[in-house]
Amino acid sequence: MVPMRRSSPREGGGPCRPVRVPNGIVGSIDHPIALYVMSSSFVTSRLSTMATLSRRARTAETRKATETELLQAVVSLLQEGSAYAEISIEQIVRRAGFSRPTFYAYFDDKRALVLKLGEALEADLSDAAEPWLSFADVPLRDTMDGVLAVFTRHRASVGAITEAATYDPDVAAFWQAFHDRFRPGAERRIAAGDPELPAAGVAARAYALVYMTERAFTEHVARPTLDEQALVDQVTWLWQAAI
Repeated sequence: MVPMRRSSPREGGGPCRPVRVPNGIVGSIDHPIALYVMSSSFVTSRLSTMATLSRRARTAETRKATETELLQAVVSLLQEGSAYAEISIEQIVRRAGFSRPTFYAYFDDKRALVLKLGEALEADLSDAAEPWLSFADVPLRDTMDGVLAVFTRHRASVGAITEAATYDPDVAAFWQAFHDRFRPGAERRIAAGDPELPAAGVAARAYALVYMTERAFTEHVARPTLDEQALVDQVTWLWQAAI
């Protein structure tokens, strides 16, 4: 009679580990049923994670789209000639096609909205000005063209910000910080071009150039009375003379 063969550890490894599968069946981790259950569980977990991420992405996209529509609504009202102080939240939500509760789900008040417009302006202006301020090999004249293009594109926002800055301390603080954002780059350029100029002179010249450029372009896009290319030429000349 042939003796019964005793089970032994798998070749190249230890004893087969038991695993519990449906209906209380206990078997090897390499058992087909166990492998099926484990792979199914893994796939289910992955699908659940992907579905959650997809829902979050859709939610983020929806929130971004709604925020953009609210911002576009106030911009369109400004472009029609309304002063920012005269625009009501009711007008904004009506133009955007939303309710007042929807507005407050995105912005605490009109101040938060105009500050959001300011953030977009600052980001675009940084893209236009920073390469030259950081000593990239780009012509100053092209940079000034790009800066004016940003002011033109955000004309309504610039008007709202400069208006609100006259009576809202938070907007005024943002507008000051907005200018301060570009002063260090201007100081580096000035110091490199005029190394004998004392630090106080460098700071003062950068301050004058940054504010002069903003004021000239803000006034131009609000009430254009000059030849645009001539204005850009002269602002460029002033910068070149200063550095």
